[in-house]
Amino acid sequence: MFFVVSGIVIATNYAGHVATVGEWALFMRKRIARIYPLHLATLAFYVAIGLLVWARQLHPVDATRYDAAAIVPNLFLVHAWFPSGTISFNYVSWSVSAEFFVYLSFPLVALAVRGRPAISLLAIALLFAVFAVYAQTRIGLPLTRLGWQAGMLRAIPSFAFGVWIEAHRDQLSRLFAPYHPALLLKAGLVLLGVLMIVQIDQYVTLALIWVVVLLAYLCDRAAVSTWLSARWLAARGELTYSLYMLHPLVATVFLAVLFPRLLGTSLPARIVGVLAALPIVYLAAVLSLRHFENPVRRAINRWGDRRALSPQPGA
Repeated sequence: MFFVVSGIVIATNYAGHVATVGEWALFMRKRIARIYPLHLATLAFYVAIGLLVWARQLHPVDATRYDAAAIVPNLFLVHAWFPSGTISFNYVSWSVSAEFFVYLSFPLVALAVRGRPAISLLAIALLFAVFAVYAQTRIGLPLTRLGWQAGMLRAIPSFAFGVWIEAHRDQLSRLFAPYHPALLLKAGLVLLGVLMIVQIDQYVTLALIWVVVLLAYLCDRAAVSTWLSARWLAARGELTYSLYMLHPLVATVFLAVLFPRLLGTSLPARIVGVLAALPIVYLAAVLSLRHFENPVRRAINRWGDRRALSPQPGA
């Protein structure tokens, strides 16, 4: 779902503005300014833990997670591009690596989905099928399970579908208008919940997730109120990335170290620990966004703007 939504958001804001190398470079600078500072900060946190592991002062359950050889791929955001990838440092950052790849490919994706809606959708489906076969035969995992191992293959079709939705939003709105998208969305959410409980084929579930995101987007465009477009959720949407990247750190510090020492390791103590960690994650995300991510992003963009305006040698 994340990559479909990402495709919609990126296409909404940048489609038509990546036609030249200069526009693409500006787009990449803005996206890196958004995702890289927090990724780098969380990586530094886990590298610091790694130093203790390498000095044999700390003995985690999985010491291979702190492999020093993984630092460089993490720094360059390529750690989820290859089938040989393994979990390392901030384990959720595989999706940041995959997101970085789709950012790089965005101009090509935006160009590819401009054609007739049915043909471009078929192309996305064929691409998904090719990646699914490759994942199963070469990596030994379903495409939907890829993360550290070539997770960018998992991201590309979903991202492309999101870009496709935005590119053909008017036609899709007209197509679905007679069928009451809000009712279809409610039915889709109920069916999705059932499928996730009974664990039917994961590709069927993923297809339904794509449809649910499409319907939610169409409802939002038509100003139809749904719980997915509730004001409370919309106001906190900007916290999503911070929550996602910081929750492993809170789990490491509080759930793995502090709370077991303070509360014990019984089941009730663990439940209390998880409940106590929720507001901590939220507070950490708010503080990070306001006092770290946004200031650093603005500083990077100001620096980039100054460089773009400064006279070039020989000009």
